[in-house]
Amino acid sequence: MKNDAGKDDILRFLYDEMNSEEAGDFETRLHIDTDVRELYDEFREVQQELDKLRCSPSDGLLNSLMRYARQAKQADQQNVSKGIA
Repeated sequence: MKNDAGKDDILRFLYDEMNSEEAGDFETRLHIDTDVRELYDEFREVQQELDKLRCSPSDGLLNSLMRYARQAKQADQQNVSKGIA
């Protein structure tokens, strides 16, 4: 594909960011232009793989956050009992 505009069109199509007229025109282009179709197929495959990924924080990060939250709660409680808050 010669320009990034074609790549942008593929991404917009994949993520449903085109209006119905643009999407119809792009679908026609997919049937006519084999280069666009090949790149679309590659992008679609990447999109499907990315959709499978699940990102979760590590147990260490969760434990650190919980420890920080407990410390902050204790500090707030101490400030309230001292009349600071």
